[in-house]
Amino acid sequence: DDNAGTAPFDEDVKDASAPISSYEPEDDYEYEEVDLMELPSNARTELWRLQEQFEEEASVLNADLMLFVHQMLQSRSHAERLKIMQRALLQEERRLAARKALQSVMLSMGSKEDE
Repeated sequence: DDNAGTAPFDEDVKDASAPISSYEPEDDYEYEEVDLMELPSNARTELWRLQEQFEEEASVLNADLMLFVHQMLQSRSHAERLKIMQRALLQEERRLAARKALQSVMLSMGSKEDE
């Protein structure tokens, strides 16, 4: 039987054709809506800044992902796919290291301002 041993996986897979809104959250927490205009202005400003930052980062990551998938689909050999994967992992490692360094600098600047 070709499907032997796949039953546990099949049970975990949700119906991909069902709209996302029909999925029930897995936790029992009740989420409340927050009116952003009720927040203090500094909190609103920070939320908008974070949203802009998220959108910029998501755009870059999405473009990188699209390029990666395209390259993988166009590759002709296993060795070529391994090289593409290696480049992608190295690029992500560098991106994360740069982000960590930037956060460290920003954190140290913030602690100097507090003194």
